[in-house]
Amino acid sequence: MVHSQEESASASLMDEHKDVQFRSPNGRMVHSQEESASASLMAEHKDVQFQSPNGRMVHSQEESASALLNYNLSDVKELRSDFERIRTFIGEQEESLEALKEKKTCIEQEISELQDLFEHETTSQSGNFVTDKAVIISQIKKNNTAASVLCTLPPRLQSMLPGIVGIVALLGSVNADSLSRMLAEYLGDDLMLAVVCKSSANARRLENYKKSGEIDPAGGLHLLAAELGSTIDCGFLSICLEDLCPYSGESKSNDPQKKLDLIDPPGETPSGFLGYAVNMVNIDIQHLHAKTSKGYDLRQTLFYNLFGEVQVYGTRKQMNQAHGYIKDGAISLDGGIIKGRGIMALGPRKEPNVRFPVVNFESHQQQIDPDIAKKLEEKRLELGELSVELAKVSKELDKANKRVGKKMKHLQRGCDELEPFTELFPGDKATNLARQLF
Repeated sequence: MVHSQEESASASLMDEHKDVQFRSPNGRMVHSQEESASASLMAEHKDVQFQSPNGRMVHSQEESASALLNYNLSDVKELRSDFERIRTFIGEQEESLEALKEKKTCIEQEISELQDLFEHETTSQSGNFVTDKAVIISQIKKNNTAASVLCTLPPRLQSMLPGIVGIVALLGSVNADSLSRMLAEYLGDDLMLAVVCKSSANARRLENYKKSGEIDPAGGLHLLAAELGSTIDCGFLSICLEDLCPYSGESKSNDPQKKLDLIDPPGETPSGFLGYAVNMVNIDIQHLHAKTSKGYDLRQTLFYNLFGEVQVYGTRKQMNQAHGYIKDGAISLDGGIIKGRGIMALGPRKEPNVRFPVVNFESHQQQIDPDIAKKLEEKRLELGELSVELAKVSKELDKANKRVGKKMKHLQRGCDELEPFTELFPGDKATNLARQLF
C-alpha cells in the first residue's frame, strides 16, 4: 500500500527498472537502483579518513571496519588458541588423575593383604608378649586424644593423612615390664602419645585454623575424629622426623635392630650399667626399614632425640654411684630418674597411662618374616607419595577448569562484539569473516 501519487510513481519507477544495471561511481556494475545508491554513498565518502584502533589512519568506512575487525579478530584467535590449549591440558590431567586413583586402589589392596599377613604372624606368636600391643592400643583408646583417633581410623581414612608414621608408644617394644614403665615415666604421657610424622608438611595437615586463630573442627584430624563420632579434647605433640637432628655416629654392624654404636662410660664399666635407653627399645619390625629422605632410620632420629644417651641401671643406688659418668640422664629399673645434669625426679609418681609393649623379643623376632614388614613399609611409603601426587594433580585440574571458564567467557564476549562487523561486508567476504569467528 502507498499513500500518495508521488510515492506510487516512485514505486512504479523502481519496479520498472528493477532489472536494469547501473554503473557505480567506481566503475563496478550494480543490479539495482538501490544498490547503485549504496555504491554512490560509499563513493561519496571514499576520501573521508577514519582512525583504526592501532592509531593508523584509514581512508574509507569499509576499510575502517576491516581494520577494526582484523585488529580484534587477532585477539579472538589468541583467546581461542589459549582455550583449546587449556582444554587439552585438562584432558591430560583427567587421564592422569584416573590412572593415579586406580594405582592408589591397587596399593591399598596390597597393603591390606600384607597387613593381614603380618598381623596373623604377630597374633600367632602372642605368647611371647608380656604386655600385648593390643592392650596398649585399648588403653590409648580410653581417652579422646589424637592418638586415640589415629588408632581407630580405618585404612580408607588413614590415606587422607599421608606421612603419619605412628604413635611413639607403638613404634617399639622392650624386653621387661620394669623397663617399659621407667621409659614411659621418663618421657611422660605427652611424648608417649606424640604423633610421629615424616615431615612438618605432614604435621601441618593434622590441624587447620580459622582466620581468628582458633582450631577449625572441620579440617585435619579433628574432622576425621568427628567422622568416627569422637573429639580431641586435649592438646597433643607432633614430632617431625625430617626436622630432627639425627645421630651422626655409626650403627653396630650386623645388628638386625641397627643399634647405635655408642661408647660405654669411660674406664671401668659402672656397676649395674645395663646399656643406653635408645638401644633398649626394639623398633617394631614393620617400621624397622622406615627412613627419612636423607636415609636416617627411626633409632637415629626419633629415639635418639627422645633419649639421647640416657643410661639405664639396675637400681637407684647403682645409678647414684655412677653419677659422674652420666651426661644426658639416667633411669633405674627400681624407679630412679635423673633428667640431666643436676635434675633429679623425686617424690611419689603416678603410674604412666601408656607404656611400651613388652615382648620376648629374640623369640618373637625369629618367627616373623622380615620381608613382609619391609614390603609393608615400602607400600606405605609408596601410598604416601601417591597421595601427595593425587592432591597435586587435583589442585592443578581445579585451577585449569577455572581458567578455561574465564577464557570461554572472554571468547564469547569477543565474538559477540565482532559479529556486527560482518554485516558491513558484502557476500563471500562476510561469510569468510564469520567462519574465522565461529
